[in-house]
Amino acid sequence: MLMYSRFRDKNVKVMRIIFTIILIGTIILWSLTSFAMNYRLHAYAEEMRQEIDLMPPQIGSVNIVPSDEKLNFSYLVSDAEHGGSQIIVTDVLLFRTRVKEGEIITPCYSIVIQDPISGLKYGINIPLENVDGVEGTADDNGLVNVLQADDVGKKLFRPERPYVEGTITGYFDFQGSVIYTDCRYYMIIIALDYYGNAYWEIYDVTEHVHMLAGKQMFERRIIGGPKIWTHNIDGKVERGGIISHYYTLDGNAYIPWIKIGGGELQKCFVLNIVTGGSIVKIRELKVEIRSQAIAGGVFILRCYELWKYGTLTISVDGTEYWRIIFGYTIGLYGLFALLIFIQVMMFVLLKGKSRR
Repeated sequence: MLMYSRFRDKNVKVMRIIFTIILIGTIILWSLTSFAMNYRLHAYAEEMRQEIDLMPPQIGSVNIVPSDEKLNFSYLVSDAEHGGSQIIVTDVLLFRTRVKEGEIITPCYSIVIQDPISGLKYGINIPLENVDGVEGTADDNGLVNVLQADDVGKKLFRPERPYVEGTITGYFDFQGSVIYTDCRYYMIIIALDYYGNAYWEIYDVTEHVHMLAGKQMFERRIIGGPKIWTHNIDGKVERGGIISHYYTLDGNAYIPWIKIGGGELQKCFVLNIVTGGSIVKIRELKVEIRSQAIAGGVFILRCYELWKYGTLTISVDGTEYWRIIFGYTIGLYGLFALLIFIQVMMFVLLKGKSRR
């Protein structure tokens, strides 16, 4: 009986050692597989970047002139040196801070686009909360849509489609509309290309609008420092897939998905930037937000291709301020597969033990 007990204890120890070896071997195998996949992706990085446009369009030569109850504007939108794809959407929006109770404020402006490649619809969300980047100001909770609330008219003249580069002109018509001189006005310019890369800039046009009313600006704008944030979801593990994509920004990890309402998620990469009166650049994407804009943003629909860059470098007035690091980890399906494999191996080992 004593010999059987010793044999049993020895058998259990052997089984534990075998199980540990299998577990360690599985982890090593998974790590080597992940490394091999990562290496293969980077090996084809340059080739794939040439096939898929990841660069948002450029917005430049912005000119804003108030005249005869109209806020006239013009700007250049171009994808010529940013991937060379067509511009499919460009628009100009006008918002202001709330001046009285009961006015409807919008924390986020959303547009829905039908992707010309897949035929599926996707949304782009432009945050309107705290657009100036300074806490405790009137825009902290969002802005009022001037075209809806104040019945301001708008005309926008675009080139004939299709076009890769073109000059956009237009105006906001304040004739017969009230102009509030105790609030701030913000103009947003957005451009979107064929592959789902969007870029927008936000301008403080308070002084220009107040000129239409023959008034001076009621207070000077408070300028804070540059800021960057995202509304991608926190974490490292995506809901599906064997390999999970994530990136780190300011020490925090995010997966390239956003919530779009109704519990649904949308895959995309989003950055929101407050300039703080500086020039902000994203080197790899050729994005440059000029100091005249108070804020800007980047949206990339086919975002998995970004991981081939490895990093994105974001500079302020020529000095590197932030670095986004793209990474991979085991995905949710991979975790499930690993757990199932471990359970199967434990069952096989225990089955073998019971037969003995």
